Amino acid sequence: MAYIANGRNIGNCVSLLRVNSANSSESNMLILQESCTDQTASFVIYAPVDIVAMNAVLIGSDPDYVALLPSGFAILPDGGCMGDSGSGGSLFTVAF
Repeated sequence: MAYIANGRNIGNCVSLLRVNSANSSESNMLILQESCTDQTASFVIYAPVDIVAMNAVLIGSDPDYVALLPSGFAILPDGGCMGDSGSGGSLFTVAF
């Protein structure tokens, strides 16, 4: 529904996504997602948001009353030395 660039990298953005579901009880949900990557890490954080609450925020209501339960993941370099073989590692963290 919306895409707001955040930084120089085209993947760094905040997005508002609509949930398409056959279940009518889920049709009133949106997903607020932030994606970011740079030399130190990459992450994706997202939270389901009630469409009524998001519409209220978009018309100027106080966003402090919107309940957010974020989840996501981060990918960080493991800090190991990359040798001649080019092997290095990553640390992948998931949070719910």
